[in-house]
Amino acid sequence: MKSKRYYLLLALLLLLGGYAFYFFVIKEQPPLLTVESPIIIPTTPKKLPENFDSIKSKNLNRNHSIDSIKKRSIDTVRTKASELRYNIDREGSKSTPYRGRRVNIAIIGIDARIGTSTKHADANHIISILLDSGKIEIISIPRDTPADAGFADTSSQNKLTIVHANRGIRSYLIEAAKIANIGKIDYYMEFGFSQAIGIIELLGHKDSKSTLQVLRSRQGLGGDDYQRCYNQGQFIRQNILKNFNRADGFLGEIFIRAGLFLVETNLSADNIKTLFNQLKDKGFPQDSTAITVRVRPAMGTKFKIYNFSDTSTINLLKNKIEYYNKSRNKKDTTTAKPPNVLPQLLRVISTARKDSIRSPKQVIRRMTTYFDQRAWLQISDKKQREQIRSDFELLLSNAWTRIDKPHEADRIHAVIAAEKQIFEQQEKQHKQKK
Repeated sequence: MKSKRYYLLLALLLLLGGYAFYFFVIKEQPPLLTVESPIIIPTTPKKLPENFDSIKSKNLNRNHSIDSIKKRSIDTVRTKASELRYNIDREGSKSTPYRGRRVNIAIIGIDARIGTSTKHADANHIISILLDSGKIEIISIPRDTPADAGFADTSSQNKLTIVHANRGIRSYLIEAAKIANIGKIDYYMEFGFSQAIGIIELLGHKDSKSTLQVLRSRQGLGGDDYQRCYNQGQFIRQNILKNFNRADGFLGEIFIRAGLFLVETNLSADNIKTLFNQLKDKGFPQDSTAITVRVRPAMGTKFKIYNFSDTSTINLLKNKIEYYNKSRNKKDTTTAKPPNVLPQLLRVISTARKDSIRSPKQVIRRMTTYFDQRAWLQISDKKQREQIRSDFELLLSNAWTRIDKPHEADRIHAVIAAEKQIFEQQEKQHKQKK
């Protein structure tokens, strides 16, 4: 009798325990999401409308900022609602054979302090346009990838970043093409910190400084320089898909030319327009799988995919980076907040005004590096930025005119006019949307 009671009690306890486990653990945990495209999940869950699936199918081709890579390469990673959610790309280190025609454009982010001419290549990417398939492959290369920088083999200086600084752009393009295994690089675009802020603004991102801070982080987001350069490649990918159609028509001409004035490049507006039309004729982008991101050299790494067009994602990533650095007492110079450049630029302008009376060449020497860097773009206050830009234009154009080089003065005016035009046009579009 006691034995029967014992077994009945044991069964009852097991039943109650199973029910408690289901109710408090399984039932209270929302299921992991399974999606066919790596949609970045909002940090604050919202109730979806009943017709969500039909809305998504209608809008998918229009909203190319939403990532979409082949299902087999993606895992959706779920964390707590207050934390970041991202997806995993398992194919970022794989290579897909392609025997058709390519046009390769190097995108080079220069690590140079304001007012200095040092040119280490901090960001290294190749936009490879696959003309016959109407697709794009972005090849991202970590800055410290071994390359011939002209030093002894025993030196630790033979890195791609130093090739650019020590041997120049031509040698850099040769070394980058070898690493990417693409034959040759046809064109390049090169820009520094200030210009990057302008480009990010031009692409429609509201908080350009925070976005750049996130894209430059080496350690705070995990995966060191490999994840960092993958993040940058994804940022390029998402923005090509989002802004591709902006290059069309009359306003497209303004958009292209203004963008070219922000960078140092051997590309012309006609080159870009030709490539744009060739891709468009192929139906690009049919969907967001039209662009892939690959990291070279391949290391078999699984990469996290973030949605860089989402402001809340940028803020969460920024907070994560800052917490990481603070908790480990690290000073990550790649993510440090930029200094207040306004006092420095005001001093440069003040000195140049004094020099302009008797020494226009000194004005040119003093101001050209700042001008080429578009240093005023680091000033957040738009009125102060416009005033500094206007002072640079006036002093530099007058100096070039006084030494009988009016074509250089015309170039100064053209750069400033293009920048004004594109940002004014963008401001009008923002107001119209509101």
